[in-house]
Amino acid sequence: TVMGQTAKLAMRNPADVLAVVETDGKIFTSAGPAAGRWPAGTKVDIPGGTQPAFQSVAVLPAGAFRVTGARLMFGDRPIGTLVAGTSLDANYAQELSNLSTAGVVITVNDSVVARTVPEEVARDLVASHASAGTVTLNNEEYAIRPMLFSGPARIFMLTSVDAAARAATRDALFALATI
Repeated sequence: TVMGQTAKLAMRNPADVLAVVETDGKIFTSAGPAAGRWPAGTKVDIPGGTQPAFQSVAVLPAGAFRVTGARLMFGDRPIGTLVAGTSLDANYAQELSNLSTAGVVITVNDSVVARTVPEEVARDLVASHASAGTVTLNNEEYAIRPMLFSGPARIFMLTSVDAAARAATRDALFALATI
C-alpha cells in the first residue's frame, strides 16, 4: 500500500517527515519522526505547476517545514506529490549555525520560531525589518545575511561585528603585552 511504502521510505530518509500529498493539496499519508505534525486530510500549501520537482516552505498548524517535492505521475497524469520535509526548529537552526559558524534566526509570519542568538537579538531583528547589511540589535552591531526567503519563512545568518572587534582588540593587546 502507499502508506506502507511511505513508511519504508521514511526509515531510509533523514528528513523529519515524508508525505504523499494528493493533487488537491491534502495530505494522503505521512511517515517519519514528524508524521504526527502532518495528519492525513490536512491541506498543505506546496507549489503547484508542471515542474517535476520543487523546494519551498510549507506551514502547517503544528509548524513550518523546508520541503523538497517531486510530482507523482501515472503516465502523463499527475496523481500526487512526494514531499520530504525538515522542520524549521531549534535543531535545524543549530545545524545551520554549526555549519556556518554564525548565529541563526528563523521566522515564520514575522514570529521567531527558532534561534541560536539571544532572545533580545532575535526580537530586535524582527522589529527592525532588516534583511541584509549591518544593523544594531540589542545594542550591538550585527552583520546580517539572508539564507532563505520563501513564502512566510525567513532564515537569517547573523555575526556580531562588535564581538569580532572585541576579540581582535584583545588579541592585539595580548600580542603587545608579550613584546
